[in-house]
Amino acid sequence: MTGDRDHIRDTPRHPRFLQDAKLRRVIERHAVSRATRYLESLGYTVTDVGDRCSYDLHICRGSETLRVEVKGSTVDVDSVELTVNEVDNADGVSSILIVVDGISLSFEDGLHTPDGGRLRAWWSWRPAAEDLSATRYRYRLSGAPTYAE
Repeated sequence: MTGDRDHIRDTPRHPRFLQDAKLRRVIERHAVSRATRYLESLGYTVTDVGDRCSYDLHICRGSETLRVEVKGSTVDVDSVELTVNEVDNADGVSSILIVVDGISLSFEDGLHTPDGGRLRAWWSWRPAAEDLSATRYRYRLSGAPTYAE
């Protein structure tokens, strides 16, 4: 029976994949919303730039401007995944990392609703090389294959 459904696991059109993508987006937006409220409470003007930049929020207060990377999770975390662009964007500029973890989810009327979570902020954040570890590699297929059909 499992073999009959193996083909749907990696298919972007499969509802489970779409649901997971939607759920990740719900969690991310909740974390960004929490971060925005926190930063506004400190007197910052907050602009959500996540759809057009490789970081999530741009904040200003007077002449001070900062970039903010936000991560959200439904479990308590002691590490987060960063893209190459997220690491590069935090290098050499004033940045903050905000993590909202332990977010609870309820499901009603076909919608996931996030709530709460623990907000932690790392001001003057720069991803240090010793704190980064590779979790994926891109391998370039070079040379002739030993077998091909």
